[in-house]
Amino acid sequence: MKPCFIITVTLIGLYIQHVGTANILALLQIPSPSHHIWNRSLMLKLAERGHNVTVFSGDIEKNPGPSYRQIIIENLYEDTNTNYTWFSDLNVYQGVLEVFVWCENMCWKVLSSKAAKKLSSLANTEKFDLIIVDLTGMECVLGYIHKFGSPPVIGITAYSHPVWTSYATGNPHNPAYFPEITLPFSNRMTFIKRLQNFMLHVFTIISRNYYYMNRSDKQSRAYFGDEMPYVGSYERNMSIIMVNTHFSFDHPQPHVPAIIPVGGLHLKPAQDLPQVRNY
Repeated sequence: MKPCFIITVTLIGLYIQHVGTANILALLQIPSPSHHIWNRSLMLKLAERGHNVTVFSGDIEKNPGPSYRQIIIENLYEDTNTNYTWFSDLNVYQGVLEVFVWCENMCWKVLSSKAAKKLSSLANTEKFDLIIVDLTGMECVLGYIHKFGSPPVIGITAYSHPVWTSYATGNPHNPAYFPEITLPFSNRMTFIKRLQNFMLHVFTIISRNYYYMNRSDKQSRAYFGDEMPYVGSYERNMSIIMVNTHFSFDHPQPHVPAIIPVGGLHLKPAQDLPQVRNY
């Protein structure tokens, strides 16, 4: 047997594992056009590279390609109040609670949708190698991780770097120098601003962990069964979480290896300006 043939077969055997196609489920349950712009860039690129991507979302992608399957949550935008002008009249504490209430209400609509039933039916016939889930809100959909046999999970969020993603991974999130997203502070805060930031930080964590996530857990169990683990435990068992931040335009913050900043993920190379006609 010729040595070159042996070498060729050996190299193919070594590298064939790196060219496999994965079946990926993306849970993109947040009804937000701006979040969709960011999320779709990742999903389309995965499909472009040959992976089979199933997207559970309220946003319709036109002409996505044969390896990009859509399960559209019907009437998702129609069922939500898209006029958020009233939100500006709330203080930051009221705003946190209103967001959690909104997420809870939207979760009932998502889980009772025809799309949710269609996705659940796939558990009988399909296996996913990876689940990608939006961690911005509406965490009731984390029950699908249990439904599909708990494959590896990657969290993503276009909503900067919310504090709960740090707590999920053990990442330092010190309110002394890292301002909350809803406060108009920089990382150079006065003592009073640091105190305000700390109070909102603690309020957000307590209200989320002991109010909102408990209610999300009840929602998930109503649809996926009581045998599933606590829904919040899935956040703490994710392989990585990709956040929409970048050192060039965000405040400096340490990151554990499980937190990967990918700010600007949706950006494309600039195009040349068209020739301007001279008059």
